[in-house]
Amino acid sequence: MNLTEKEKKAFNNSRDEDTFYSNYAKVRQARNGFLPNYLVREILEIFNIKFPKDHSED
Repeated sequence: MNLTEKEKKAFNNSRDEDTFYSNYAKVRQARNGFLPNYLVREILEIFNIKFPKDHSED
């Protein structure tokens, strides 16, 4: 049960974090509110590539 190509494309097409989180909610809802750890890691990897943090605000 991996992310589908359609889900990956939706995450990669997100222009801001709000849109990304909205897509996350849709994926979670489609899986009845359950996301296994490996899917969360895959989503987090996409997020970190899409929205890198430089920690300058820390």
